[in-house]
Amino acid sequence: MLVKRQDDVPPTVYDGGLAGVTMREMITERDGAPTFAIRVFDLALGATTPCHRHPWEHEVFIARASGVVKSEQGDRRFATGDTVFIRGDEPHWVSAQTAVQFGCVVPARPISKTG
Repeated sequence: MLVKRQDDVPPTVYDGGLAGVTMREMITERDGAPTFAIRVFDLALGATTPCHRHPWEHEVFIARASGVVKSEQGDRRFATGDTVFIRGDEPHWVSAQTAVQFGCVVPARPISKTG
């Protein structure tokens, strides 16, 4: 078993240097997790993640926030304590109306559309 504190994992700049978006890789293959990874993102007030898509779904837990998750299906507001499910291949991005912190579960390794 492994327990990590988020303060013990240094943040990295996400996606090539977007202003106000950092990520902490909390649990990864390096920790012995071969299937899934957990990431924690921090967005500064007004920051936005890039619009992106991937073949896997996202399960997201909003730890601290007020913002909007955007997709082709429209905008959905979220707040602290909410969960968000984003289907695979659904274009999406997050816009912070306050400082936002969320955790998400992703595959430990990229997967293809065929699995």
